[in-house]
Amino acid sequence: MKACVCDTCRVIVCNDDWTVIDGMFDASQEDEATAMIARIEANMEHYGYLAYVGDADKAGYWHCDLCWEIQCGGGTTFEGGA
Repeated sequence: MKACVCDTCRVIVCNDDWTVIDGMFDASQEDEATAMIARIEANMEHYGYLAYVGDADKAGYWHCDLCWEIQCGGGTTFEGGA
């Protein structure tokens, strides 16, 4: 099962670097940040281990398969092992 992810989630998947989310929210948005982390973790569990496939040439707007945020332009495709 393939997952197309945004640049933020690509950093999380490739590097296990969750600090990338810190720059997206300020202190007053802690609940939103916690909800996004939970959403990403749940979707990563759904897809299982993700292996890099390549760049995704997405035309127009699309939703990231991990964080569900609306994106515009390219993304990265991963193959899930679930």
